[in-house]
Amino acid sequence: MPAVGIRELKTHLSRYLARVKLGERIIVSDRGRAVAVISPAAETALDKGIDAMLRSGAARWGGGKPRGLSRPIRLSRGPSLAETILADRG
Repeated sequence: MPAVGIRELKTHLSRYLARVKLGERIIVSDRGRAVAVISPAAETALDKGIDAMLRSGAARWGGGKPRGLSRPIRLSRGPSLAETILADRG
């Protein structure tokens, strides 16, 4: 397992993260003493579920943050949602 000093890691962080992304584990050292290990993140059940939804077409994601609806839903009758919640809290 390769070792890298903190200064070198800070200078070339993208390069080292690319190596970790490929499955490599890297020891981070401070003045020659190991202080941390960077390793690939473990895939969770949630990650697997989301990947399955994306592959099946049940969901889609373009890689960005959610934008919300282009035309927000408006309630035409009755009290607003906020008024209903406040009334329910009584």
